[in-house]
Amino acid sequence: MEIRNSVSNSQIVQLILQNKVTAPDIVKQTGYSRPTVDTLLSELLKRKIIRKRGVGLSSGGRRPVLYSLNESGRFAIGVAVAIPKIAGVVVDLSGHIHAEDIISIPIWSPADHFIGEVSDLIKRLEKAAPAIKSFEGIGIAIPGLVDPVKGVSIFFSRLSTFFNTPVKEMLEERLNHKVAVSRYLGSAAYSQIFPGQSGARKPTLYIELGEGIEMALFHDGKPYRGNMLNEGGLGHMVIDANGRTCLCGAKGCLEAYAANRVLIDEAKLRVRNGEKSMVPSDREIDDEEFYGIVRNNDPLALEIAEKGIDYLALGIGNVVNLLNPATIIISGAIANAGESFLDKIRSRIIYYSLKILAEKLEIRFMPFDLKEGAKGVGLLRLYEELKLIDNL
Repeated sequence: MEIRNSVSNSQIVQLILQNKVTAPDIVKQTGYSRPTVDTLLSELLKRKIIRKRGVGLSSGGRRPVLYSLNESGRFAIGVAVAIPKIAGVVVDLSGHIHAEDIISIPIWSPADHFIGEVSDLIKRLEKAAPAIKSFEGIGIAIPGLVDPVKGVSIFFSRLSTFFNTPVKEMLEERLNHKVAVSRYLGSAAYSQIFPGQSGARKPTLYIELGEGIEMALFHDGKPYRGNMLNEGGLGHMVIDANGRTCLCGAKGCLEAYAANRVLIDEAKLRVRNGEKSMVPSDREIDDEEFYGIVRNNDPLALEIAEKGIDYLALGIGNVVNLLNPATIIISGAIANAGESFLDKIRSRIIYYSLKILAEKLEIRFMPFDLKEGAKGVGLLRLYEELKLIDNL
């Protein structure tokens, strides 16, 4: 008998991911009855999600069986898109990457070229992991507006002819696999949230500072999906109703004050107007170089970055007051700006947050890694397909 209870399965898999456990351990930690636990374990064994790994200590009678994750039992392919880069990985249930690849395509590439390049990437990943005979599916996460039910990219500004593009249908025509399409951040961030991670079930905000300012909210180990298309647009929170015009056309958006491109452009402009700085005015620089200059305590870069983080902290503080998360993860080149600068960001977020909510708030930073994003996409696809978390 198969018990269709993704919450029960998810709790058991989470315990097993964290350590080898026995049936009595699971009974004690979940509150489920022993017959229920035995049935669930039998189902997970049959589906090759877990396996037996020796025996535990006896408290009288036979020594209980130890269960662990069957790392080589199930696999998926995850693809994360952040034009010009596209990363893909083959990942197992534990999050171990068995093959990886990354490609670049020009900004404003047409839809057919994008689909062809992604198809070739996936085929190379399959060949790079010849011992894997079957995949649970393929997950691809795309920025912009996405309809995950239909598998359609409504709009992605960095590709031309990419309006209402049936990505799922186009890829499935070229590949012998089911394909799931999702919005980038909530899927890619799953590498930090999936059930094996400590504190995975606590409310978590994942914020990425890249081309814009994006946010994903995780509750009970699952990404929150809004009513339609565009959950987590932190960068378009209005912080000044009569303020600067944002690229989206609205006035006063957070991105217009704190996005990396805005800070870099301001620094370059001030250098061209005669101010001294290590920021070059005669060439393009990326986020990594800018925050390296901040880390070196360049006065102009530091002044501009600190002004930007105050706006950023204001926006994040508002979200903390509204949603009361346990953890905030901030991803991007800003993670390399130096610990003293990161401490300033933490302090400003706490300043703008209600004291009682900020007391136990964990704020941590991590560099942007598109490969980790692809891993998150694959893990989410795998756990959804196996019904270890709710389908979203």
